[in-house]
Amino acid sequence: MKMTDSAERIRPGFNRVHIAKGFLGLGISALFVALALRGVDLAQVLSHLREMDAGLLPPIFICLVVIFLLKTFRWQYLMSPVKRIRFGRVFNAIIIGFMANNALPLRSGDLLRAHLLGRRENIGTTAVFATVALDRVFEVLSLLTVSVLVLLMIPLPGWMWNSVIIIGMALLGVAAGIVAFYRPPQFIKKWWRIGRRLLPDRVQEILAMFIKEVRLGLGAGRGKLRLTHLYILAVSESVVWGILAYVSFKTIGIQVPIVAVMSTMLATNLAVAIPAVPGNIGVFEFAVVTTLQFFHFDKDLALSGAVILHVIHVIPASLVGLVFFMAMWLTPKSVPK
Repeated sequence: MKMTDSAERIRPGFNRVHIAKGFLGLGISALFVALALRGVDLAQVLSHLREMDAGLLPPIFICLVVIFLLKTFRWQYLMSPVKRIRFGRVFNAIIIGFMANNALPLRSGDLLRAHLLGRRENIGTTAVFATVALDRVFEVLSLLTVSVLVLLMIPLPGWMWNSVIIIGMALLGVAAGIVAFYRPPQFIKKWWRIGRRLLPDRVQEILAMFIKEVRLGLGAGRGKLRLTHLYILAVSESVVWGILAYVSFKTIGIQVPIVAVMSTMLATNLAVAIPAVPGNIGVFEFAVVTTLQFFHFDKDLALSGAVILHVIHVIPASLVGLVFFMAMWLTPKSVPK
């Protein structure tokens, strides 16, 4: 009876927190939608969208496939020291995680793909999630590479430049934290030995297992050769994404120079860090519009390009992820004899 009462007391608070986050994201998205639509002729935007060149869709879908193949190969390669996993299973987890990231707040898809792969392969979710975190580190490193190249070509807008500095500092902090966690200095080991004696035995066991699994996952990134390969794979994915953006803009007649494509890539990656509604509606469009306007494109045309790029980037892969997710739950599970 006491447990039921406590659960009833916790559940409303839990729901209120999630409802508050939902309204916050909705408000942020609504704000950025209003900013993106300000001064825009919607009839002109629809006219640009209706004139889309469907003949460029095949190369766009080829780019999408290559992007997810590169993502899959990079994570499979990163996971290989932990366990060799079939390419198809890794691809399945990645595409479902991508779908969930566009449907759920706070990038919950990353945790979901770690859970799904860990459960299927009998690996601790914590160890798998550590490899997901490493994978994200290489994506940020690739983004910073693009940022440096853009800086060598043009001066970035103030907000973008400040964001790059913050991300660079955060990446250095994360890298230092990973090294310290995987190979802690002697003084950290000493304080940990002293501190854990104050904890109950069961808590010590849980913490020891957690640390062991995290180190197992982080250890997948050891070795200069492996780090180089992972970095090259991440940069290759960014290059293909740039080609995807270029061809997507071209479908409605926007001829974008390479530096504008790279700036768009940088802006959209920075924008998705803002806590908006699932799918980053409004935030994504605002980032693309402001970037293209910086390169003197008409705002109506820029918004048309933003909508096209967002739809191409999110909808096809999310639909495939939804099909995979439904198939996973609808497929009968084999019963061990």
